Amino acid sequence: MIASLILLIPLCSVLFSAEGEETKATGEKRSTFIVLPVIYYSPETRWAGGMGGIWSFRPGKSPENGRPSFIPFTAIYTQNKQFMLNLSPEFYLGDGSTIIIGTLDLEKYPDKFFGIGNNTCLEMEESYTQRQVSFEISALKKLWANKDVFAGLYYGFDHCAFRGFEPGGQLVCGTITGSAGGTASGLGIVLRRDNRDNVLFPTKGHLCQFSATIYSSVFGSEYNYRKLNADVRVYVPVFRTHVLAFQGVFRATSGTVPFMALARLGSDGILRGYNSARYRDNTLAAIQVEYRLPVWWRFGMVGFAGYGQVADGIGRLKIGEFKYSVGLGIRFRIDPKEGTNIRLDFGFGKGSSGNYLTGGEAF
Repeated sequence: MIASLILLIPLCSVLFSAEGEETKATGEKRSTFIVLPVIYYSPETRWAGGMGGIWSFRPGKSPENGRPSFIPFTAIYTQNKQFMLNLSPEFYLGDGSTIIIGTLDLEKYPDKFFGIGNNTCLEMEESYTQRQVSFEISALKKLWANKDVFAGLYYGFDHCAFRGFEPGGQLVCGTITGSAGGTASGLGIVLRRDNRDNVLFPTKGHLCQFSATIYSSVFGSEYNYRKLNADVRVYVPVFRTHVLAFQGVFRATSGTVPFMALARLGSDGILRGYNSARYRDNTLAAIQVEYRLPVWWRFGMVGFAGYGQVADGIGRLKIGEFKYSVGLGIRFRIDPKEGTNIRLDFGFGKGSSGNYLTGGEAF
């Protein structure tokens, strides 16, 4: 973990009813707002603080039995005048036939580089500060009225500048693609099949999403490369109130790929327990499973395990070099109707560990 001391305390969770004719008639809440204040200390940032959470809501014309839209968010400012802002909205419009998914990242924040590949060592660690403006948006439309199949377009923009490279490191030499910074801009297509019963806490169904993106000077990119993503999630109900969740992820890039766009193994989503910068390369393959069960009142627990690897290409993936991740988590259901959870996870990998507190599920 970046921070040597982390204190994450959910001070308040505010639930409110949005004004609306339908809400007043039914007496049901149409919005849930979770705030998680964050305080931590690290040598790179000194003291830092901010907040994170999730806002789930139903637009005015959205049916009560439809899918809620939601916006996870994080905002952090440090004693060293660094900052991080992230918004990751998903909008399910009208009857759910139109989906808008986006991400906005604004950062001036420390990061780490361990090299490229699946066998980098901790001694290769380099610290640097990244200035980043990143924006992604996907617009999807249902193809058939009685089928949960969507297709649409994706656009991604990422501009990075760096400072504070360590003397004698790999990045300062300029031999790593992307170490000079610059802009990546790409356009792609997305295909999605989604019949989950709940987008915030699924108990049955599946989500399959595939995308292919081309980054080219035609779109204003300084780097020319291609990116493929596949994400498959399956949810199986067990013993009425328990859920067994599976996820498989595959990512591949080719061409002149900047190091910040390479597939990463780790973070609070894929293989919890590893720093998100610990392993990166052109190809990522990972699977993970999670068992979710209620405990008492609004509290629940999960056990999870993952298995993944990065490599230079599909043919370089080797069973014996996959990394493992295991862990336990605590859940608190902040909104029983929508299924919105606060999650606290403790993940452990090979010589690595991490703690995560956020709103929503890992997958």
